[in-house]
Amino acid sequence: MTNKELEMKKVSIDSVGMNKKNPNVMDDYTMEKLKKNIKTVGYLEPAVVIPHKDGNKDYFIIDGEHRLMAMKDLGHKEALVVVAHGVDKAAAFSGAYTFNAIKGKIDSQRLGEMLKYGTQEFGLQMMKTYSQLEDWQLQEYLESQKLQEEQIKEKITEESEPQEIPDAIRKEFKELKTKISSKQTRVLMFSLDEKDYEFVNGVLGGVDKNPNKALVKMCNMVSE
Repeated sequence: MTNKELEMKKVSIDSVGMNKKNPNVMDDYTMEKLKKNIKTVGYLEPAVVIPHKDGNKDYFIIDGEHRLMAMKDLGHKEALVVVAHGVDKAAAFSGAYTFNAIKGKIDSQRLGEMLKYGTQEFGLQMMKTYSQLEDWQLQEYLESQKLQEEQIKEKITEESEPQEIPDAIRKEFKELKTKISSKQTRVLMFSLDEKDYEFVNGVLGGVDKNPNKALVKMCNMVSE
């Protein structure tokens, strides 16, 4: 339908021929929700049709059959439609599948995030009204979002908790602290990336098992 001429106009709902082979079915419960949504929010997504004369029908539906049916059930005789000129009936006929099949899917986690934000921003009652979710569904999504946030907080807390210092390292630090206190030792610190650290540590280890002594020996060798 690229570069096709589109015309927005109000037409008689009875003048639109429906696709009797439409694979997109809607049960009574969902139809009632659709009608409730149209009454609450409005008919915001016009049906798409093509000009097609067939008996008393002037148009053939591409997309939006259930919306037109809902509008008619609500007592409307006319509805706003998008008339797609230059589209043949074969493409329009197939539209009953493509318009419904080629679309994204609802991600439950992101829906939970959206509902939480909407509830905080607009209030719980507004979200109940406009989301068209049942009370238990809305509550379930909000509880799920709360649980996910608690789990993330727990994980962050666990990861941020200080790790137990091994006894050997604790002893070494204690001895070093004693030497520094008695002015027998001075501390020399270096900041190395992981690759350089492994290299330097390996070289020092080859000179002496004690890295402090190894560093002194190497300095003596260089200064000779």
